[in-house]
Amino acid sequence: MLHFLFVAAASAGDVRWSLDADGDGYGDPYAYTIAPEDDRPTGYVDDDTDCDDGDPGVHPGATETCDAVDQDCDGLDDDGPVCPFTSAWYRGHNYLLVNAARSWPDAADVCARYGYQLTTLYSSEEDTWLDGQVDALSTLKWWIGYHDRTSEGDWEWLDGSTDVFTNWYVAEPNDGYGTGEDCALLNRFHPDLGWNDEPCDHLERFVCESGETLLLFADNDGDGFGDPAGGRLRHSDVPDGWSTRGDDCDDTDPTINPAASEHWYDGVDQDCDEHSDYDADFDGHDADFAGGDDCRDGDSTVNPDAPEVCNRIDDDCDGLVDDDDPSLDPGETTPAWLDADGDGFGDPTVPVAICTIVAGVSGNDRDCDDTDPAINPYATEICNTVDDDCDGYVDDDDASVDPGTYGTWYADADGDGFGDPDAATLSCEPDAGGVGVGTDCDDADPTVHPGAIEVCDGVDDDCDGLVDIADPGLDPATVPLWYVDGDGDGWGDPDRWVRDCLPPPGTVGDDTDCDDADPAVNPAATEVCDGYDDDCDALVDDADPSLDLATRAAWHVDGDADGFGHPDLTRAACAPASGEVSDGSDCND
Repeated sequence: MLHFLFVAAASAGDVRWSLDADGDGYGDPYAYTIAPEDDRPTGYVDDDTDCDDGDPGVHPGATETCDAVDQDCDGLDDDGPVCPFTSAWYRGHNYLLVNAARSWPDAADVCARYGYQLTTLYSSEEDTWLDGQVDALSTLKWWIGYHDRTSEGDWEWLDGSTDVFTNWYVAEPNDGYGTGEDCALLNRFHPDLGWNDEPCDHLERFVCESGETLLLFADNDGDGFGDPAGGRLRHSDVPDGWSTRGDDCDDTDPTINPAASEHWYDGVDQDCDEHSDYDADFDGHDADFAGGDDCRDGDSTVNPDAPEVCNRIDDDCDGLVDDDDPSLDPGETTPAWLDADGDGFGDPTVPVAICTIVAGVSGNDRDCDDTDPAINPYATEICNTVDDDCDGYVDDDDASVDPGTYGTWYADADGDGFGDPDAATLSCEPDAGGVGVGTDCDDADPTVHPGAIEVCDGVDDDCDGLVDIADPGLDPATVPLWYVDGDGDGWGDPDRWVRDCLPPPGTVGDDTDCDDADPAVNPAATEVCDGYDDDCDALVDDADPSLDLATRAAWHVDGDADGFGHPDLTRAACAPASGEVSDGSDCND
């Protein structure tokens, strides 16, 4: 037994004291404490060589006895001459003929310590053989494992074997000592080593035998397998006609036993396994040709209870194979997905349980649009706002986009929807402010672009390469009238004009000259007394409030109509009134 103690830390002068639980003066090497050298704890010694501190008869120096115990703690059981024995083999059992006297109970204990038992004799052959073994050793008596210690007169073997053989000497057993002869021995004092009973406490030599007590079954047909319903006995040996196996299903026929080969479909259970003779594959179903429902007896994976799997076999015997069987196990199918557009790539959202890939089904789930065969992982990414190759990137975001599908985009700085042909880029989508038309001839003016109205402004407004009057598309409403200025006074003749965006030579934009032959007559001229409308305001001379008064003449009343007027009766005007003359020298009008 191991003792676990809390051991205080040693200090100078401390020693190790070992527990001596059995008081034999020798201590347990695994149970110790630390204490001062002059203060030995009670029950402790300064020795730690005891190999069993629970038995005072076991310690170094003890006397070794024949009991399978190491009394002297030298690591050896029964060493030296204390337990001499001879070993012999018979019919697969080992026998120890121990030439040391012990009582019957002690002898049985010694045998047990070695893993043996006092011998059991099952036949005259074994008894004769053992007689020869002990005869060669001595003329002494030898204990065997037979006794009636449990119930007087009811002899039994120590290992529980059934009585099948005895060899009592004449008049034995006789309980002759009168004190209880309850143990049997081989007595070499008898001529044939017949058995006799003696008191169990006598000290005699003894025979140990290896093996265990066996339950035996009668083997009538000699095939090595016994009849479970026949005779039985318990013994440490196997006599002829007996077997340790009690599973023969026909003990009258040596060709029928658990070790026999089964001959299928003959109605005979040759190997005694109680299995149907028509179920050769042990799947629990008889062959269909023998009235069963197994369509392939010989293959245990094929029967009505089997799952239908992909193997081109009708696994469940329902007449349907693989994909044709609605009960097909999905876990056994090939991973597949619907390929509705037939491009060879499946829809990841529509898995299909199938054994063989066929049209309309794909072995991969990489299609990102199963309605368009042009969209799949092998397609070319083009500029169309669609992820053609199913890589998660669209158009310009996809490095693999086909540049041949790029559009040309033009900067539209003035935002009129027409781009600068000299500021073009290639891509799927335009940059901010880019347009797909690069025909703007002035990208700084939003009023100038193709489709604009050409007007008279000296600019090619509609970008057709024609300016103003040269452009047939010119808006006539924007073309001004130019008037002929024949007298070069800067004022035009309203009755003579031409239409043009720019004034032709000799024309002006004004049409208010009332006499284009006289440069002194125009709206900016000064009205003078000359009988003309000089400033073209439709008023002449005195009728024109803007008349230059300095140009008027003095007119005299000519009362006597003699052509000479009164010097004091005068009027300033451009023209004389009736009865007025320019001469004012009449001294008597």
